[in-house]
Amino acid sequence: MVQLLQEKKPGQQKTVVCGIKKQFVDDDNSSTNSNLIDVFHIKKDLVQSLTELGVEKDEFKIENNTPSYYHPGISGSVVSKDDNFVLGFFGALHPKIISNTFGFEIFLENLVGYKSKNIKTKESLTFSDYQKSDRDFAFLVNKDSRAQDLTEVIKKIDKDLIKEIKIFDVYEGENIPSDKKSIALKVTIQSDHKTLNENDLTNISKKIVSTVEEKTGAKLRS
Repeated sequence: MVQLLQEKKPGQQKTVVCGIKKQFVDDDNSSTNSNLIDVFHIKKDLVQSLTELGVEKDEFKIENNTPSYYHPGISGSVVSKDDNFVLGFFGALHPKIISNTFGFEIFLENLVGYKSKNIKTKESLTFSDYQKSDRDFAFLVNKDSRAQDLTEVIKKIDKDLIKEIKIFDVYEGENIPSDKKSIALKVTIQSDHKTLNENDLTNISKKIVSTVEEKTGAKLRS
């Protein structure tokens, strides 16, 4: 945790939680190393940190605006859904500053301000006795599309049945058009009132595909 002194008067510092990941690669193997750090790794670290600080994924959105010390196009900002608070930045640091390095920042004063204006009431936990099922979907989307757009559309389809949505892969490369990328998601489906049969699961799966394609322009990968 650091304090950024941007003003000359006492008490005007900004308190920031930071994380840095540096990629050390052998130039000869850099193109084939499957363990290379990318922007999605550092984004995951930031999102996990915010979750542990009490801000859930559905409370913020990802935007493209970042300071000049980040690499344009390989970075993003985390903004509250009401647009009133910038909670953090993440991404590749600009190569003119340092190469192969990724970082994130969380602005604690903004975080406190957001949470003080969005006090949560604790909901009672309900646990279903009925079996849950996971269904995987891979959608082909425009390269500049956000995975968050897909999850938000899916979440609204049936809040009673769709319990969880996880993004487990974002892929660009072989067999994918140059202006596209593939986003793969795992959707957990469960009823609180009955055991879902195969027909129920097929119907909700079809609804997920048709709604995502209609609302976002994405296409299901075969």
